[in-house]
Amino acid sequence: MNELSTKPAGREFNFWGLGLTVLVIIAIAYFIDLSSVKVWVEQAGVWGPLVFILLKTSTIVIAPLSGSPLYPLVGLLFGFWPGFLYVVVGDALGYSIAFLLSRIFGKKLINKFLSNQEEGTLGKVIAHAGTP
Repeated sequence: MNELSTKPAGREFNFWGLGLTVLVIIAIAYFIDLSSVKVWVEQAGVWGPLVFILLKTSTIVIAPLSGSPLYPLVGLLFGFWPGFLYVVVGDALGYSIAFLLSRIFGKKLINKFLSNQEEGTLGKVIAHAGTP
């Protein structure tokens, strides 16, 4: 057995991602005054939560974006329970939009990426998975 097959895949990537997230949070805390940001959010009125919900929705619909930094930020800006509600609404909206897009464009896009031989296999899998 070679050494690469016994090593868990992506573990070092998780450590890099965690380290980068911590560094970004430290940089934000150092360079941005959270009290001034909270004042701006309060002055935004209803637009503050709406912008956050749309931002959270976009992290699900647009694949390369990550919503991880938004979770601690929402608690700081809006408080725990309102922030929790905004995250849940943003996630539900994002999942619904992503599901709708996959229903409309999913099979067409998959068929463009697969060869004729693989397309037959995909059709069989979809037909089988769609049965009760």
